[in-house]
Amino acid sequence: MRIKRTLEFFDAGNGPTLFAEGAVSQAALVAAIVLAAGGALYNPSDLTSLYQSRTGGSTGATGQPVGIMLDKSYMGGKTAAAYIAGQAELVTNGDFATDTAWTKGLGWAISAGLASALLATSDLSQASILTVGNWYAVTYTVSGYVTGTLTPKAGSGTSGTAVSADGTYTAVLRAATTTSLIFTGAAFTGSIDNVSAKAIQGFHALAPSDAARPIVTVASGLAYLTTDGADDWYNVLPVLNLGEAWWHVGGWRSDTDGRRSFATATASNGAVRRNAGKWQWINSAAANATICDGDPSIINVMTIQQASTVLMSGRYNGGAPTTIIPADDSGGTQGLALFSAINTAWSSGMAGRFYGGAWAPGTITDADRFIMELFAATLSGVTLS
Repeated sequence: MRIKRTLEFFDAGNGPTLFAEGAVSQAALVAAIVLAAGGALYNPSDLTSLYQSRTGGSTGATGQPVGIMLDKSYMGGKTAAAYIAGQAELVTNGDFATDTAWTKGLGWAISAGLASALLATSDLSQASILTVGNWYAVTYTVSGYVTGTLTPKAGSGTSGTAVSADGTYTAVLRAATTTSLIFTGAAFTGSIDNVSAKAIQGFHALAPSDAARPIVTVASGLAYLTTDGADDWYNVLPVLNLGEAWWHVGGWRSDTDGRRSFATATASNGAVRRNAGKWQWINSAAANATICDGDPSIINVMTIQQASTVLMSGRYNGGAPTTIIPADDSGGTQGLALFSAINTAWSSGMAGRFYGGAWAPGTITDADRFIMELFAATLSGVTLS
């Protein structure tokens, strides 16, 4: 495929469109590259991939916090909303047309196309439809509400927001320990209908608390997450183990020296940081070493390739690579975290902006790196070198 350098227009919600033979969407091409590598792709310009709550609900809106940022690598260039809509339905008899497929606790009954509860402090559930560790979009409609609360759960341990009013709701939940879809009543009187559960494949970014949620901003045609440098960070679930050969391309701006933009392990040497006005990494001499020779306080495309425990290179806005011998972080517990120095908690996290990007294990070809840099450049409004 002969890739042209010029980006002609921006495909709202998916990122830039790259013109190539067959008019391939750049969003689809980028997703394919990341998916083939087994990595994760985040794109704040697709507001449907951002959820304000840590359990779903409303999607992204400028000026609002983001509790969940979905991985778009499986989405084939579609918006998250379109991708989820096209996923297979996992629920049987979600319209309650018959009194089948559901296990009804005390106080629940199925009749006339509704599952209804009378002061139910018990579960309505459907077993063996989820996979432990995976994420799901669960939608349902509450009607005839009188009292109490109703809480959706993916398995026994992961709960959505308890609802106490009529309406149609969306919960984005990760199945924790069991494979049942559960609705738990707490003195709930009302009805439920139109239940749906669809898998959302990928490595999704979850804020560990409400206080840890970054803010999304859309301005001048660009979208980015702003982190406060105090407690904003994401854990990536399921664990994305990048190993000791991995790559990242993303759009960034860092406002404070000494702060980390992301971590690949628990070890303090497994994180990239802004220091002395450069993007740096801990090297084999346990000192900060520049890997992207440019100013992180200016919006830029950061590219990093760690080829092994003894070889790392970085590019600033697609320029010439800088090479270092990194510290070996293989002794740390592996797993990606965004906006922190370690992957188990917030530590020395970044104050700044994230415009989107990808992380993946293995090595990246020059051709794929160029495509990824073009994508990140358009998301962040950067001109590559």
